Parts: sequence; C-alpha cells; structure tokens
Amino acid sequence: MRVFIPRFLGALLYLIGLTLVGALGYTLIEGWRIHDALYMSVITITAVGYSEVLPLSETGRDFTMALLAAAITGIGVWFALITSFIV
Repeated sequence: MRVFIPRFLGALLYLIGLTLVGALGYTLIEGWRIHDALYMSVITITAVGYSEVLPLSETGRDFTMALLAAAITGIGVWFALITSFIV
C-alpha cells in the first residue's frame, strides 16, 4: 500500500499535466478558447473520439496524434496500477 499511493498519484499527476499541456497546445496552435481546448484535450486523452470541437489544421492533427500516444501510455500505467492494487 505504501508503494502504491505515490505511484498512483504520480500517474494521476501525469494525466492532469498532460491535459493542461494539451489545452495549452490547442490554444496556441489552433487559437481556440481555453474551454474548447480543454474539452478537446479531455476527449482526446480519454480516447473517447467524440469528434473535433472545431476543424483542426495539419499541425493540430499532428499535435493530437502525439497527445493521444502520450495519453494511452499514461492511462495504461494508471490501469495497471489499479489492477495490481486489486490483485
């Protein structure tokens, strides 16, 4: 239990930081309002794939692919930690 909590919090902080980096990226790359950028980050990171908030530029699509790759890794670690705690 003592080992689990710092690792879980680290993974959670990683995902929160990634969400903020994603929102900042969409704001800077696409010029979106922060609310739209944050929403796009959350649906990308959670791999919901609802659809783009607004049309993306080529640079925005590249940023989305990188954000998704980083997010899948982070969510995989988070789920692995939860699984190891349960088992």
